[in-house]
Amino acid sequence: MEAHKALGRGRPTKKAAAGAFMDASATSKQTDASQTASQTASQKSIVEKSGASKPGEPRRPRRRAPPPQMPANDYNIVVRPRDGLNLSVCSEAEIADCIRKTLRFPDTTTITDVVQVNRAQNLVLISTPDEGRAKTYSSLSEILLHGKSYKVSPYVTAPDDSAKGILHGIPGYDTQADNMASLQNNTPRVLQARRLGTTNSVIIVFEGPMVPHYVKYRGTLMRCLLYKKKIEVCSICRAIGHRQDICPTPAVKLCQKCGQDNPLQEHECEPKCVVCGGPHMARSKDCRKRFATPPIIRRRRLEQRVSQSPQEPTPHKGGHPQRPSRSKERKRQEPGAARSRSRSLSFPPLPTKPRS
Repeated sequence: MEAHKALGRGRPTKKAAAGAFMDASATSKQTDASQTASQTASQKSIVEKSGASKPGEPRRPRRRAPPPQMPANDYNIVVRPRDGLNLSVCSEAEIADCIRKTLRFPDTTTITDVVQVNRAQNLVLISTPDEGRAKTYSSLSEILLHGKSYKVSPYVTAPDDSAKGILHGIPGYDTQADNMASLQNNTPRVLQARRLGTTNSVIIVFEGPMVPHYVKYRGTLMRCLLYKKKIEVCSICRAIGHRQDICPTPAVKLCQKCGQDNPLQEHECEPKCVVCGGPHMARSKDCRKRFATPPIIRRRRLEQRVSQSPQEPTPHKGGHPQRPSRSKERKRQEPGAARSRSRSLSFPPLPTKPRS
């Protein structure tokens, strides 16, 4: 009997076995829940890093790699299409071929030229090392694409080592040639001058990184300001990057305040800026992000960051960074500083034998 009792004590009862089973199932559920949560978190981080949209949200456009930079010493020409030409439905090769055919350039002559299409801003950028071809590209007035003629407005961009200023109050009867002739006797030298649309303002490109406070225009001293380019917002499709005169979708009808598609005449809404998201119109003076940072300011900020960044230690012959050597002269200990304890005080003195 005692042996049977001892054996009974060693075996688990039904209640104990059921409790152990419940504990094991709860532990496994907790483990599965933690694994599921970790997998969900990892998937969420992957989605956030990849830029994909969450469930229920509109699909975000994929981020494309930026195109390579144009050669530094080349002439760059920007071609803005008009008449509702949508460059996103055309291939780069077709656009380049129609430009060469319009200007009657042979393929062997333009082998060093580069044609790049910016679909976000709906424009064409041409780079060429030849000054003569740059002038020919800038004289382009129309192109023939898919059997239809489209008007274009090209202009030569400012070089990298230059700065832009703006003059207000220029007479409307002055042409671009008159503007250049009126700005000859100035320091720094004026490289380009073109009117800003149909306004009385003229953008001036100066040689070097400085913009003077005053310039002489036909002998008249006029105030010159640093040109700050505004963020271009289309008033037709409310897209950022182009104006309404080169909008690729001129038939689209959106509310200029809230962006609703094809609104009714009695439509009531609150304005929302597409640039900063504030409660105002897109091109309002209340928008804090309406101006783009000028290139000269970006270069200065980059130079400041480079100069303020800590210099990395020079690598040693073995590949490891070389540590600064310890000074041979010991520094004097400042008053009140903790002193190192003498070794003689660390241990009690040994007993000495009495002298006989």
